[in-house]
Amino acid sequence: MVTLVNLCKLNGIDDVKKLPWHWHAGACQLMDVKDLFTIYITLKTMLVSKTTYGNLLQRVVNEMTNKDLVLEVKYGDPLPPRYQDILNEINTETLTAVTKFKEKINGSSASNEESNEE
Repeated sequence: MVTLVNLCKLNGIDDVKKLPWHWHAGACQLMDVKDLFTIYITLKTMLVSKTTYGNLLQRVVNEMTNKDLVLEVKYGDPLPPRYQDILNEINTETLTAVTKFKEKINGSSASNEESNEE
């Protein structure tokens, strides 16, 4: 869906307001493009954060030399500061990019709505 909207925008088609969305094991329905972007961005942001955390936790485990300590590691455990700093930086940069993207999408949609009202 994101690719379709981007293709529309690249080709000067700015009036796409709704797109089909297939719910898991559900019927297809039309959803507002902004709502779809919100869902997509939220899921992708969570995926980046959770994947990064999991990869960093794996590094922690790989550095361990004591089997008993390895067996105690659980998902959700705090990361050592050097890895937490990496996660924080990635989350911050991701949030910055998402915020700019939302502003651009909302800005272009707002300007389209204003021009339609005139």
